Formats: sequence, structure tokens, C-alpha cells
Amino acid sequence: MPGTCSELLKPEDEDTQHGLVGSGVLDNQNLAAACEHFTEWVDKGKCRSVLLNFAHISYLSSIGLCRLLTLRNTLSAKGGQLFLCNLNANIREIFEVTKLKVVFNIQDEEAVLMAP
Repeated sequence: MPGTCSELLKPEDEDTQHGLVGSGVLDNQNLAAACEHFTEWVDKGKCRSVLLNFAHISYLSSIGLCRLLTLRNTLSAKGGQLFLCNLNANIREIFEVTKLKVVFNIQDEEAVLMAP
């Protein structure tokens, strides 16, 4: 069984252009911590684009969605992008109902986003 999201929701390597998330629940607390890491890296020029893999994410709170939007806007202001992939049906529905699916770059698979 994977660890808690707060343990896993950390960028993997400061030298990469993409950060990856682990598994669990994206809520206000753990997503805030991850967004702080990513924002810090963006501000330092260590990261321009962030890939969030939702393959093992079971829930996204409304505040978590707001944090994702803030992170997306921060990245966009610095010329970067936020990519989302492997959303389950429930999380994908959140983006469809809120009409945010046109705001975020959402793909079915990580490989599509990582292709040159």
C-alpha cells in the first residue's frame, strides 16, 4: 500500500523540468505543500513545467482544485505549463463540470506528455 500523499507528493529531482506526484488524496494541506515546492522551483528557475500524474489519486477537493489553478497560473506567468495525466473518471468529471478541462492540459497517459 502506498504511503500518504503528504509523504509522496514531492518533486522528485530539482534538475528535472517535470515534477511527479505520488498517490493518495489531493486536498488543501498536501497540495499546498507540493505547490509551494513547485512554485519555489519555478521562482528559482529550476523548473518551468510540472507534470502531475493522477494515476493513484483517488480524490481532489475543491480547495485542491483551486490550488491547481493557482499553480497553473504561476507556471503560465513564467512561461511554463502544468500538465495533468491519468485522471480517474470522478476527477475528470470535476474538470468537465467546472469547465476547467479547457484551461488545463489533460492527457490520458504520461507518455503523451513526455514525447518530444
